[in-house]
Amino acid sequence: MAQTQLARETSELEKEYDAARGLNKIWVGIKLAFKANELLPTPFALSYEGAALAHAGDALEGSAEVLTGLGRNSTKVLEGVAEGVAFRRPDFLGFSPTFGNILGEAKDAAKLALRGQLRDAFRAAKELNSTLYLFVAEETQFSRPLLQRIQDTGARVYRYVGNEWKDVTDELLKKLRSSE
Repeated sequence: MAQTQLARETSELEKEYDAARGLNKIWVGIKLAFKANELLPTPFALSYEGAALAHAGDALEGSAEVLTGLGRNSTKVLEGVAEGVAFRRPDFLGFSPTFGNILGEAKDAAKLALRGQLRDAFRAAKELNSTLYLFVAEETQFSRPLLQRIQDTGARVYRYVGNEWKDVTDELLKKLRSSE
């Protein structure tokens, strides 16, 4: 039985290592793509830049999968009542061994604001009696209304820094309170 547990833990650590290594390779690719576009702005450079950004989002989501212990979600939420669309499908939904009942979104964006998809995520988390978790890239900035909603609802924010996830919720909310 101890060998089975050790094998499971080793497998999980290998997944985490692979996810972190993949994110680092993708960030290098993104930097190269942007530099190539600066030096020689061609349709190829622009398409490579877009592809690199798409892969970074996939890697971030994959790393968040390892952290939550949940696979990609296939369940629709807010059918018929979502803002501007027929339904929403959050990146993560269910019981996480790490976090409990969650509705999670992985966002690889420079700035996040309280717009349709995130407003719906807060609403769905409340209706499903789950906590909303946002998994974001190291450089992601937040609008003031989004930070206020995070504070009001008890949502959590995890930022991928270096090769690990860090809960930065308290840090972000401290900045919000000090700017009031």
